[in-house]
Amino acid sequence: MEMPVHTKAFADAAPIAPPLRRNRAPHVFDLPPALHIGVFGGFFVYLGAMWAAFGEPQLIIPFAIFAVFLAAAFIVPALWARVAPNDGPKSRWSEFIADGFVCETGHLPAGGVIVQVMIMPVMLIGWGLFLAVVRQLV
Repeated sequence: MEMPVHTKAFADAAPIAPPLRRNRAPHVFDLPPALHIGVFGGFFVYLGAMWAAFGEPQLIIPFAIFAVFLAAAFIVPALWARVAPNDGPKSRWSEFIADGFVCETGHLPAGGVIVQVMIMPVMLIGWGLFLAVVRQLV
């Protein structure tokens, strides 16, 4: 027995692919926003320490340029992340603390992730404060 024409058309059509489930683990943007804000704030604290130590009227324009480029380095990716279709809730801090983070080298607890993400801003702030103290002593 032959299939009716309308049934055959559906049988010959390519199957519809299910929507892809986004795997949140390998994406940097899946870190909680608090970590991104912490990194962003750390770099601005460093810039503030440098202004406090070496700021003079002749350096207003270069420091303004530093601030604009630094803001762009964090704001543009944040805006770019919003372009993606809304395929799930953003990572919450409590979820991050409970689950940690799966990266290319394996699973990390939340404390390890925080240390890895915040080590550079913390060291940069320390360096800036050190330079400010040296500047005041010399």
